[in-house]
Amino acid sequence: MDSWTTEKAQSRLKMVARKAPRHEKRALLDDGSSGPLSAVNTVDPMSSVGESETSSASCGSVNGNLAIDDQRDEYLLLQNRYADFLRETGCFGEAETRYQKLAAVFSRENEANGDGRALATVLNNLSVLYTITGRYAEALYEQQRSLKLIERAFGSSHPATATCLNNLAEIYRKQGRTLETELLCQQSLRIRLETMGGDHPEVAISLNNLAEYYREQNCLEEADALYQWALEIISRYQGHAPLDVAMILNNIGLLQTAQGDYAAAEESHSRAIAVVRLHHGDCHSAVSAALNNMALMSQTRGEYAKARSLFEQALDIEMRLMGADHPNVALFHGNLAALFDEMGEPDVAESHFEIGLKIMGRDIGPASPITVTLLERMADFFERNQFLGKARRLRSRATRVKAQIERSLLG
Repeated sequence: MDSWTTEKAQSRLKMVARKAPRHEKRALLDDGSSGPLSAVNTVDPMSSVGESETSSASCGSVNGNLAIDDQRDEYLLLQNRYADFLRETGCFGEAETRYQKLAAVFSRENEANGDGRALATVLNNLSVLYTITGRYAEALYEQQRSLKLIERAFGSSHPATATCLNNLAEIYRKQGRTLETELLCQQSLRIRLETMGGDHPEVAISLNNLAEYYREQNCLEEADALYQWALEIISRYQGHAPLDVAMILNNIGLLQTAQGDYAAAEESHSRAIAVVRLHHGDCHSAVSAALNNMALMSQTRGEYAKARSLFEQALDIEMRLMGADHPNVALFHGNLAALFDEMGEPDVAESHFEIGLKIMGRDIGPASPITVTLLERMADFFERNQFLGKARRLRSRATRVKAQIERSLLG
């Protein structure tokens, strides 16, 4: 590790942090919740415990760090990877069942020999699933259990500890707990800087995640500095981490859109798509995410034909990758519905809203922030079209789902 690089990086981080204002706790599902549903292709906030290659498109599985003492342990780890696959393809119920069975096995081993690393990994990945499906209280509980086991095994300054802290930060971000989010993001980043050096790709991912936090808080100058720093690091590894390069470019595009620099944003998204297509082909979730964000930008500019084409390309990719019933597909249907509503085609808009709601109700249950957003969008739509009874019912359902989510946050 280059200590000079690390010291320089720490100094640079302090300069950015000093500029950023502190924020009060935000309410869950704040006023922006009814806005466009952006498929932001960030690095998965719940990367697995371990030092595996990061991926911007999936949660990743445990990779080589756990002690495999015999063939049975290897079999169990393969089961964990299969559960990861099920989760990533939207088979949430089956994935949860497999994770819970594995957790029970590894819990007994932890009690017998005190080695909790395998259990920590499964709990981390189970927390991933709960976060994706909006079950934040359960996600927080499992991630805190994982963190305790990892700190016991490796200490408080290990890269695996940094991963758990980063995962906790993401859960807090989903809950609107801004102070905890910022502190944990910074703590995770500092551990990685100290243990990996200032030019490691994992540091770039932490910088991106902290930048995402600042962008959401509308601290655009601070976010821009961190994104550019992350891009500077990760570009050196472009051949080995093309998805991370694309992820950061895509997020820079979102920042540029927020700043009103649409030409620069389109260039950033186009570069992200080109990087992914070069290494992974056209049919990849990173491509659909960038297309979706370009479509949202085109819609903002009133370029409806272009927005429709981009949304439909994104939807087609996601359906080919994940199937017609995946939550990401619901998200894109919601965006298409909003576009058609804005274009004055209410019948088409209604059909997309209904498809999105059907998917969300079936796949991840009613207590999801995305479900709330779709319900509120539909309520607005029916209200404008004078279907007031239906609008009231949808808004009432959205209120009930919000209350259910709030209760889950309180544990």
